Amino acid sequence: MVESSPNAMVLIDRTGEIIFANRKTENLFGYSKEELSGQNIETIFPVREPEDIFYNPKENLSGAVQEFSARKKEGDVLAVEVGVNVLVSDGDTITLAVITDITARKIKEAGLAESEKQFREFFENAPEAILVLDVASLTFVLNNTNALNLLKLSEEDLRKKGITDISPVYQSDGRLSEEKARELVIKAMYGDKMVFEWSVLDAEENEILCEVRLIALPGTAKRQLLASFIDIVERKKEEKLLIATNNRLKFRLDNALLGFVEWDTQLQVTTWSKRANEIFGWSALEVTSREKNGYSLIHNEDLPLFDEAIQQILSRRIERRSVQCRCNTKNDEPIWCEWFVSVVTDEMQNVIGLMTMVEDISERKTAEAEINALNEHLEDRVSERTAELTEANKELESFSYSVSHDLRVPLRSIHGFTKIIQKDYSAGMSPDMKELFEHVENNAERMNVIINDLLNLAKYGKEKLVITTIDMKALFIRVWANIKRRYPHNAILEISDLPKIEADISLMEQVLINLLSNAIKYSAKKGNPIVKVGFVEKECGICFFIKDNGAGFNMKYYERLFEPFQRLHNASEFEGTGVGLVLVKRIVGKHNGSVWAEGIVDEGATFWFNIPQFSLLLT
Repeated sequence: MVESSPNAMVLIDRTGEIIFANRKTENLFGYSKEELSGQNIETIFPVREPEDIFYNPKENLSGAVQEFSARKKEGDVLAVEVGVNVLVSDGDTITLAVITDITARKIKEAGLAESEKQFREFFENAPEAILVLDVASLTFVLNNTNALNLLKLSEEDLRKKGITDISPVYQSDGRLSEEKARELVIKAMYGDKMVFEWSVLDAEENEILCEVRLIALPGTAKRQLLASFIDIVERKKEEKLLIATNNRLKFRLDNALLGFVEWDTQLQVTTWSKRANEIFGWSALEVTSREKNGYSLIHNEDLPLFDEAIQQILSRRIERRSVQCRCNTKNDEPIWCEWFVSVVTDEMQNVIGLMTMVEDISERKTAEAEINALNEHLEDRVSERTAELTEANKELESFSYSVSHDLRVPLRSIHGFTKIIQKDYSAGMSPDMKELFEHVENNAERMNVIINDLLNLAKYGKEKLVITTIDMKALFIRVWANIKRRYPHNAILEISDLPKIEADISLMEQVLINLLSNAIKYSAKKGNPIVKVGFVEKECGICFFIKDNGAGFNMKYYERLFEPFQRLHNASEFEGTGVGLVLVKRIVGKHNGSVWAEGIVDEGATFWFNIPQFSLLLT
């Protein structure tokens, strides 16, 4: 019976010497019976325990079981369980030790202990709130710290509560919490992994929406469920914002002037906006379910151009591109479209598709064709008109020069003969006759001034600018002094510090001569004529002004102010031909500047001009 036992068995006398070992002992420890016979039990049990059952055996130890570390012949250590029976024979005691190898069990127990330790660590350190629910009572039998934090309860208080105690009476879907909880528990007990939303109440009666995962715990004698609770209040708010944002984006895409189309890498349409439907005629369902890919939208003759752009983007040679090409429509009428194509990538920067905006540019293309046709004719017409204008300007200049010079001969004769007659015959002339001859002489002189003005108009239109740096204050003072030497007057000049500018000094001198002469002339009848010169900075740049306190003018007739030979005052009041301001406007305009004026009758006038400093580019 001992030989056939599945367990190792040895007989030991009271001194610890092995008397007998069965075959299982040989197999377990690697020793033969002969090698074990007469050896001390410490051969296979090298470490003695304080209450070693192998020494000084007593009858009352029979049936005792103890775990030991045993050693095989090769030195390997085994975990064994030893049961002893004390036998009495001829007044002596013999111990029968039944040895069972429990190494595998110990390894399993150690693994289970480690698993339990890991489970405990996971359970306690999990980011969500975790509770173990007893199915029969629907109460909590285990929880982690996050569960206490979520519900704001102590562990003692939580253990007194069930699922319905931490829930509002009704859930968000209108169902009773108790009824719904039992239904979910039953489903979970039958193996379904339940994931659902559930509202709980914390100790302060705050309602918290959670995502709950409910799963049956395996291998438990008592029926229990593991429930994890994740607070999703903020997530729900973000979801609502995201949904609202998506809705707004969809609305904008559907109502945008451009169509929106998304393709995968095979050019299958994945998104098709309302505007795309309007442009091409196909609905989103028709386009996404068509057998052909996105190339079917493109006219055959323009496919190479379109495909080249698509391949450039798919290969990441470029990130985006626009393409103009002809496209097909549902009613088989080709249209011109402009595609704005961009690449779409995932988190790893892999290409996952294309995003495009498309615009129907058929009307634009038609207009461009018409404009191109018009431009071809326009260039010819411009060339013709330019030649005509050039010839007309030459003829006009020739006419102006000829007229001006041809008028001077008879004018000089009239003026000379008038002087002779007055000198030789004035003694016999009546007062009326003398007045008539003076009138003829004055008009001859006026005619000479007009001729000079005509020549000046022609001259200042042809001269090329020579740009230099001009000290404007010094130039104003010099011009003022020259005018006063030639035409004495009693006007007072008030001038502030002025900036330097870049302009043609000879032409600017003529501008100042004309503007200052006008200011002196039209303020001469005032008792205290004053001419003020200064500048201000405006959006158009530095603006100079010449202000007088003279006769002024009516702004109603402002448009005539800079027209040739147009005067706002009678010649009997103030002399002049109406050309001076025209010359000012032409010279300032040649510098890309502007001239304007402000006036009040009998209170004076202010004339402004500015010379942009990019006039240097004209040299």
